[in-house]
Amino acid sequence: MTSYVPPKRPIPVPDDLTRGFWEAAGRGVLAVQHCDDCNFYTHPPRTLCGGCGSPAVAWKDVSGKGKIYSWAVMRMQSVQGFEQSVPYCTLLVELDEQPKLLLAGYLPGEGEGLSIGAPVEVFFEDIEGSDLKLPNFRLVK
Repeated sequence: MTSYVPPKRPIPVPDDLTRGFWEAAGRGVLAVQHCDDCNFYTHPPRTLCGGCGSPAVAWKDVSGKGKIYSWAVMRMQSVQGFEQSVPYCTLLVELDEQPKLLLAGYLPGEGEGLSIGAPVEVFFEDIEGSDLKLPNFRLVK
């Protein structure tokens, strides 16, 4: 068995569209764009609401709780920065706030204990080489 090597993640560059997400993560809070007109959450962020097309979108804190919508084990060294971290799992998490409100996550290993619908919660990791924090998900025990 090999020992786990953390990935060398690329450093995000917050811009006008994503700054609210990264600022909230820095406070240890998960925030997602929310439409004041139709009450729809949109992720990834856009300039217009993904539900009704309104420009009335703003960042809103969410619970950070959800369930595994899908997952896959990555065994090939094909993703830059993650070459030495295989095997690892990529997750799609459906947040409790809205059906099909999906965010991505990552877990080391072969997926032991993972199943579709398993409850997860957000936590925040430091991104090496920056002051940013990255939201990720872990199983709720």
